[in-house]
Amino acid sequence: MTDTNISELRIDTLEAARIIKRLSNHWKHKFEITEQHEITTIPFSEQSRVFLSPHQDYLLAKIETTENERLEQLEHVVISHINRMANQEFPAHWIRA
Repeated sequence: MTDTNISELRIDTLEAARIIKRLSNHWKHKFEITEQHEITTIPFSEQSRVFLSPHQDYLLAKIETTENERLEQLEHVVISHINRMANQEFPAHWIRA
């Protein structure tokens, strides 16, 4: 069985829901995005998924992947797209579990 790598990022913002909605609309042509219980799931591949959830004063992004070599790349892709959808630069301090 392959280990799953997990990386999480908390972004302080009052616009988490708006950012996630814009990101979902941006990626929906490329990925089969699902939304359930206020968690948006973006399947980048069979081995890698991103979960986005809005909270009152922050956005939580979580990456799960079995592709060890892709984790850093996915972290970069996710934060760069969040920044673009928010029209601002957030600090990215990913925490790996």
